[in-house]
This record gives sequence, structure tokens and C-alpha cells, in this order.
Amino acid sequence: MTPAITVRDTPDPQIRAALMSLMMTYNESKTGPSGFALLAVTLDDTETGQVIGGLWGRTVYDWLFVEFLFVPKQLRGRGLGTTLLRRAEDAAIARSCIGVSRHVRLQRAGVLPQTRL
Repeated sequence: MTPAITVRDTPDPQIRAALMSLMMTYNESKTGPSGFALLAVTLDDTETGQVIGGLWGRTVYDWLFVEFLFVPKQLRGRGLGTTLLRRAEDAAIARSCIGVSRHVRLQRAGVLPQTRL
């Protein structure tokens, strides 16, 4: 079989899910269970309950991977980003993770992309 290669400018989220499933199945066949689990730590509006910011990531193979972190402009400078990350790290420790890898653009100097827990 010769596969077709397709570039998709607006891919359906189901494609990501399918690719993730294929990769995880292969990886786990070689290394054992990954312990894959999604993680969200949210900032919620206390009046509406609506999510207004937060952190999105996953734990896999004993590591926390932070995909993105967002704090609304009007709430910045209060340490909320640090608190979100610390809460995610606490959850990762509870999941027996040994480190965190941040795949986010960090604007403050001195923040390392990977940290041991």
C-alpha cells in the first residue's frame, strides 16, 4: 500500500484523537502502560461559574506535560499563574510523576522548560 499524504489546514479534532490513539497503542506495546491522563486546572468566575483561564496538560510516563496556561490580562500580576502551575504539580505528584515539562511560551526570565518534582 502507498499512503496518500494530506496537509490539513483546519484538521478535525478527531484526527488528533486518532493519531494519539495510534501512537499510544504503539508506545505502550513497547514500554508498557503509559498512565496517560488529561489534567486541567481552571480559573472560574465565582459569579457565573464560567472558565476564564487556567492550565491544560496531561500526565504520561510519570511526567506532567503542560500544553498551555492562560491568565486573563486583568488578573495578571497576582501570582495566579504560579498558583495554577503549583496546583498542577501537586496533582502530578499525586499521580506519582517525577517531573514537569512545560510546552508553553514563558514570558518571565529564569523559568526553565523542564523541572524535576
